Amino acid sequence: LWSFSKTFPLSQIPDHDVGLCIGRQGCVIKEMQQKTGTRIQIPSQPTPGQAHRVATVTGTQEGCNQVQGFIERIIQE
Repeated sequence: LWSFSKTFPLSQIPDHDVGLCIGRQGCVIKEMQQKTGTRIQIPSQPTPGQAHRVATVTGTQEGCNQVQGFIERIIQE
């Protein structure tokens, strides 16, 4: 069974919420990656002139959708 991997740009994460999405020593982002089988990359700096960062997720469409949901819940809290 082939599950092919693609990279998807994710939602924009407000700069002040990036820490919540990454977690202490990366614990939140690591858990999201393990649960969804994806690789999540969040830039270390926001886009110049912007108050957010665009995360990218590499994995299956389903895994990327799960990550999107996790991040939206974190941002809304």
